[in-house]
Amino acid sequence: MQVGVVAIGLVLAGAGIASASSPEAPGVSGSPAEGPFGRIAYTFGLPGTDAHVFTMAPDGTDVIQVTTFDSDYSIWSADATRLAVPRARSDGLVTTTVIGWDGSDPKTRPLPVDGSLNLAPAAWSPDGATLAFEGWSDAEPATNGIYAGTPTGEDLIRVTTVPQPGAHDVPIAYSPDAGSLLVLRLPAFADYGELYVMSADGSDLRRLTTEGQRMWLNSFNVPASWSPDGTFIAYTAFEGPEGRSATFVVSASGGDPVQVSEWGSYDTGVRFSPDGQWVLYDMAVTGEQHDLFIVHPDGSNRTRLTNPQTTGMGSCCGTWAPDGQSVLFQAGPDSAAQLWTVSIDGTGARQLTTKPGEYVGYAWAATASAQP
Repeated sequence: MQVGVVAIGLVLAGAGIASASSPEAPGVSGSPAEGPFGRIAYTFGLPGTDAHVFTMAPDGTDVIQVTTFDSDYSIWSADATRLAVPRARSDGLVTTTVIGWDGSDPKTRPLPVDGSLNLAPAAWSPDGATLAFEGWSDAEPATNGIYAGTPTGEDLIRVTTVPQPGAHDVPIAYSPDAGSLLVLRLPAFADYGELYVMSADGSDLRRLTTEGQRMWLNSFNVPASWSPDGTFIAYTAFEGPEGRSATFVVSASGGDPVQVSEWGSYDTGVRFSPDGQWVLYDMAVTGEQHDLFIVHPDGSNRTRLTNPQTTGMGSCCGTWAPDGQSVLFQAGPDSAAQLWTVSIDGTGARQLTTKPGEYVGYAWAATASAQP
């Protein structure tokens, strides 16, 4: 599987604003699944057409189209009741719409008046009070940086200033206590950058990747993840002139990263399990053939979850179920993939969707009724 090279802001800067007819819901028909199993949000589109956000039950039933406008991805609120999605306005600028998981009560955030700043949602604080946005402007590249504000209000605080015009600061995730933020800093006109951690107000910026490591933010996957207790960060990075890559774990306070995966050619995504016992990552096994692996944060007990015999060619970009006992991922070519689940022991692989296409920005959240 070849994973596309895009940073959130760079993708959205070229997002189309036309609204085409909605695609057929790419899931299994049926009644909603009951119980504390959560709900899956994902973006689906066919090549050359608009993409839309959908949600579905974890067994692939009860598919609901959430957006009627072109949307590249969505972000769950912590209480799993709302989604933040990017939305292109009629003037081409990108802003944020917050909408219910079922498509109800959409609220679009206003952009600064008489400006050219785009504000795409990138990270939602665990308490639901704050969204961090990637801000960028083609007309005024010095205004690029991270901004934060309430999900649907008019308030806006600039959190970072990029080191040179045209660079991009992309928020990746708030820490579990909302006090810190992971940031990918991309130099101007670059697709690769360095990982930093900073206080949520932009102070105390510290680099986590080591000299020579480069991180790649793409439309399919998340390249860094907090441990549930906020003490460690897992990330994927490229290193060396031959372009090899691997997964690493580092203390949130800094220090020497520990390599927890073997070297590969395209380790592109990583996520801590909900209990912090596992790190989930994908890597190219042979050529462009990706598969999913889990490993303990100290690098022990590395386990392969997928293989071509069960899911076909190219299994990538996994995310955890709320209970940490299974993983959601895509399998197949980028433009003709399907969503699957598999247990963390590598058994029970199951295809959820029925329509091949481009599946991006998917995440599995606990339902509001299942929250503690």
